[in-house]
Amino acid sequence: MRIEETSIPDVCIKNIDKSKVDLANDVIRVIHPLLNKDYVFKLKNVKQLQKTVNENKDLLLNRKENIAKKYILQKRRKKEFILLDRIKKLVSSGLLSKDISLKNEMVILLKVVDQVPESKIDSYLNETLNIITKRGIN
Repeated sequence: MRIEETSIPDVCIKNIDKSKVDLANDVIRVIHPLLNKDYVFKLKNVKQLQKTVNENKDLLLNRKENIAKKYILQKRRKKEFILLDRIKKLVSSGLLSKDISLKNEMVILLKVVDQVPESKIDSYLNETLNIITKRGIN
């Protein structure tokens, strides 16, 4: 930075002492709020509020993830319930006792229904629905 000297004085030449006091008052007026206890208190309060907001955001994100997981699990359980209800209809109608391969497949499905992927459950739902509608079972 280059400093240039000009003929314009920085302070009033007539009364230098008054100019110094005015300059000091201006500096104090600018710096005083920064050093004020109220300012420091409000600054701490703002930081505490920001910390609280961040903690609440993290808590809400965790709750949202838990709700999403529970929703997916509930959706799967509902499909399993519908599938088991349809298998019950097939058993009560006597169709499973006639078709041995279907009976064996349904027995295996009942044993491992919790480990079966959801796409496979959907295919079993469609298959059982087709069988039920073909036979006219209510």
